[in-house]
Amino acid sequence: MINRLLTYITTQYGETAGVVAEVLIDTSFIWIPAILVVAFWQVWVQYIHARFIHKQEPVLLEIRIPREVTRTPAAMEMVFNTLYQKSQPQSFAEAFWDGKVPPWFSLELVSLGGYVHLYIWTWKKFKNMIESQLYAQYPSVEVVEAEDYATKVTNDPEKFSMVGFQWTFTKPITYPLKTYIDYGLDKKGDDEEQKDDPLTSVLELLGSLKPQEQLWIQIVIQAHKKMGIKDGYLFTRPDWRAGAKTEIQKIRDEYAIDKEKGLYMMMTEADTNLLKAIQRSLDKQAFDAVFRTLYIAAPDQFDTGTIAGLLGVTQQFNSNNMNGLRINWKTDFSHPWKDFRQMRQRKKERQYLDAWRRRSYFAEPYKYFRQKPIVLTTEELATLFHIPGTVAQTPTLNRVGSRKGEAPSNIPVE
Repeated sequence: MINRLLTYITTQYGETAGVVAEVLIDTSFIWIPAILVVAFWQVWVQYIHARFIHKQEPVLLEIRIPREVTRTPAAMEMVFNTLYQKSQPQSFAEAFWDGKVPPWFSLELVSLGGYVHLYIWTWKKFKNMIESQLYAQYPSVEVVEAEDYATKVTNDPEKFSMVGFQWTFTKPITYPLKTYIDYGLDKKGDDEEQKDDPLTSVLELLGSLKPQEQLWIQIVIQAHKKMGIKDGYLFTRPDWRAGAKTEIQKIRDEYAIDKEKGLYMMMTEADTNLLKAIQRSLDKQAFDAVFRTLYIAAPDQFDTGTIAGLLGVTQQFNSNNMNGLRINWKTDFSHPWKDFRQMRQRKKERQYLDAWRRRSYFAEPYKYFRQKPIVLTTEELATLFHIPGTVAQTPTLNRVGSRKGEAPSNIPVE
C-alpha cells in the first residue's frame, strides 16, 4: 500500500516529491507524536484557563463624576498603576493545573441614546481595590455596580444596525500616542477653561447621539510583561522596552558625526520631542491593550455622520511624528459583492458583540481577536480614559447630583 502510494506520488509530482514523501513516512514515528503532543498542550491550556476564568465573578462599575473636577489626568494615571496586576503563576502547578492567568480590565466610555457613562469592568475580587483608588484620587465621585448595557443588544438586523471597528497603531508600538502631557493638562493651577482636553470632543460626540443611537468605546487592558512557559507560550515573548531602547539609539545615530568622540548634530525639535516622549514612556507601567468601538442604531436611525465623527475625534490622539490610531478591522464590507446577502457580516457582528460582552481578548474564545495587542502606558491610558474636568460641558454626562461632604462637627446632638 505504501509502495503504491510512493509510486503514484513520484509519477504525478516527480522524483523529488517521492523522496520527500518517503522520508516523511519513514520518520512518521517522530513527527506524528510531536504534533499530537503540541495539539494536546494547546487544548489542555485552553481548558484550564477557561476553567479558572469561569470561577471569576465579573462586575461592571460605573463612575458617576461630580459637577466640578479639579484633578488632572495624572490622578487617573495613579489609578491605572494599581491595575498593573501581573499575578504570574508562582509554580507549574498553578500554571498547568489551576490554570491561573493574569487579570484584565476593561475601560469603557458609552453613550446610550446620548447619555454618557464611564465604566470599569473587572473581576469581583478587584472591586474594592478599584473603588478605594478612585475615591482616593477623586473623593467626590460615586462608584456603583451597574447592569451590563451590552446584554441588552442582540444581533438582530430588524432591531439593530451596527458597525464595529478594532483599532491599531499607525506606527510600531515603541512610538507613543499624543498624551495629556503634550496638551499641557499636567499643569496644576492654570485656568481650567483655557485647557484643551482631547477627551472633551469624544464626550461631546457621545452626548450628541439621538435616542435610538448608541456608541460604545472599549479599551481592554492587561499588564504587559515578558511571557514564558508558565503563561502557556512555548517560545518567550520579549518585553516591549527592548524595542523602545533600540528606537532611541536609532534616532540618536541619525545625528551622529563621530560616535566614538561623542559628536552629534543638533536634533530637530520634532525628534527631540519624540525622544523625550519615548524616554518618558520607559518610566511608565505598560499594558497590552485592544481598542474597540461599536456604533449601534435602529435601522431607520443609522447615521453615517456619527461614524465620520468618531473617525474625526480619534485624530486628536494622533501625531505625525509620534504614533496614532487607525482602523485595523471592521465588521462590515466596503462593497456588497464581497458578502452575499450579508452572511459574513452577520457572523462578524455576532462574534464581535460576543467578544465585547465577555470582554474577551486575552483568553479564549477570542484570544488576540483579529490582531495582536498594542501597548499603552499608564500615561496614554489616562489620556484616552479619565474623569473630565469642568472644561467638559457635555450636558448628558452622568454626574453626581450634589456635592457630598461630612456633616459639621459642631451640630448639637439631641
